[in-house]
Amino acid sequence: MSISDEHCLAIGKISVAFAELESWLSSFIWSLISSEQHVGQMVTAEMSFSRKLDLLVSLFQYRCKDAQEHDHLKALVSRLSDLEQRPNTVQHSLWIRQTADPTEATRLKITAKRKHGLSHAKEVLTSQPLESLARNLQVAVSELSSFMVTFLAK
Repeated sequence: MSISDEHCLAIGKISVAFAELESWLSSFIWSLISSEQHVGQMVTAEMSFSRKLDLLVSLFQYRCKDAQEHDHLKALVSRLSDLEQRPNTVQHSLWIRQTADPTEATRLKITAKRKHGLSHAKEVLTSQPLESLARNLQVAVSELSSFMVTFLAK
């Protein structure tokens, strides 16, 4: 049985919002590296989201000497870092319907890590938590883009 259209739509919204968030993050880094966008693109092309956050903070501290601005960015980056794992979990899981209830979908994830060995994660969700995550990501996009545009306009 396949999952509901609501689940599929919410997962799609998460994917799109996270891609947009990562795009804004990369764009901010590019603007801090050089006026030549291709140079920044070469630097960030294969970087993880987490590494991009680290690089953004370092470049921002180098380019901006205002302690209040640093604090604002650090708070924003902390929120972005907290948001990062959940979209990855959603996108890299198998979604199936295991119950007769069409409002529920089961997320399955199998991992094998050096530290913990084989692991199976399973959770049953309605579409509401997924919609909430999508909204949180959209808010993060708005906050990051606003911060970037305001900072670069100075």
